[in-house]
Amino acid sequence: MTIPPATKRTTTAALAALVLFVLAACTDPSSPTDSEPANQDASAPSPSPTPESKFAELIPDFPDPPDEPDVRHVPSDPAPIYYRVPTDDKVAFITIDDGWTLPPDALELVREAGVPATYFLLPPAVDQDPDAFQELVDAGATVQTHTNSHRSMPDLSYKKQKREICTSADRLGDTFGERPRLFRPPFGEFDDDTLKAASACGMDAVLHWKEVVDGGEVAFQEGDTVQPGDMLLLHFRDDFVEDYLAALNAIADAGLTPALLEDYIPPAPH
Repeated sequence: MTIPPATKRTTTAALAALVLFVLAACTDPSSPTDSEPANQDASAPSPSPTPESKFAELIPDFPDPPDEPDVRHVPSDPAPIYYRVPTDDKVAFITIDDGWTLPPDALELVREAGVPATYFLLPPAVDQDPDAFQELVDAGATVQTHTNSHRSMPDLSYKKQKREICTSADRLGDTFGERPRLFRPPFGEFDDDTLKAASACGMDAVLHWKEVVDGGEVAFQEGDTVQPGDMLLLHFRDDFVEDYLAALNAIADAGLTPALLEDYIPPAPH
């Protein structure tokens, strides 16, 4: 078959145009390739998701405690015993005793909460893991004493009570760099000798409590709400996370904010 000249010229021109198009597409820098997807900045790193604390939705928001605390404490000898810290400020105090058990989530929780607390610790418990306690303290707490062996104070002579308080304060001071000046007697049990021994060991006050938090429940000694100046008693134990959250919510429900206990019982000259 013979192709007419006009048709042959048209076919040749079309083939030439197709070749030029393919070559242009291969050399066009704006065209996507297999190694460089279209509309993607190869130099930009992929965004990483920011992990959110497991406690973020469980911790209430609090206003800041007063810059100038309403202090009603008056130094005395023997040391005063407080069940409720004397103040008209809308504050309450988280206090945590012992230290035998540190749940794995304790540090994350106290860091996330970001509120002050006071730890009444036993030196033998701290000695199990002083670094872990230091991290907890660095998260916003102070350390006070709870005796050396957790014995009931009225069962001991004045001399033995003094040894319990002074020895524990010295040991905790060596561990954390600041000697305690507040004392909580084990089981909340004390007598006149306890107050005298506390003063002799440099304690500014002996502290009891108004609420006990256990198993995620708050037990009130008076009424059904936290009052200004109340100390809430918790322990380092397996239920710590539930107890800590329960304490925070009880304080929030009362319209109060956690404050640092030591700000309301300033040191007396000794």
